[in-house]
Amino acid sequence: MPFPNGTAIGKYKIKGFIGAGHFGEVYRVRDRAIDADSALKLLPIADPKHYVELVEAKIQHKCRHQNCVTINSADVKSVGGTPYACIDMELMTGGSLESLLERQFLSVRHAVKLITDVPFGLEHAHCQGIVHKDIKPGNILLVGDVAKLSDFGLSEEMNEYGK
Repeated sequence: MPFPNGTAIGKYKIKGFIGAGHFGEVYRVRDRAIDADSALKLLPIADPKHYVELVEAKIQHKCRHQNCVTINSADVKSVGGTPYACIDMELMTGGSLESLLERQFLSVRHAVKLITDVPFGLEHAHCQGIVHKDIKPGNILLVGDVAKLSDFGLSEEMNEYGK
């Protein structure tokens, strides 16, 4: 159940619900400390002694690239007595490629432009030893005419020997 607009979570104030996945929800929030909007992903924490939900933020932060959604910070906050991993991310105002495809027809030129952004982000992740494992239109987010890879929740870090 989404949190209502106006809910305060630390320095953030919820402005709207963006969407939900299998593991958490994403909100448009106002960071009151710096007076700026961002996206805040909230993941309920299964075991408060081991914040494995923050691994996603750590992995995605390693993949800083113009074609990967930027992680600003990650922390654990209690909301209504429940601990949540709070991942502050770049706000992608264009939504997902999936929602764009559902709303409108894309010209070949536009589709090729968007889809060619993704391999650059993916190559960068691979060079950092990260395997994404969940490439799909819903995990490709848009801002302006740029597509960026997001949702590193199923990703794994690989060493030089594979795992």
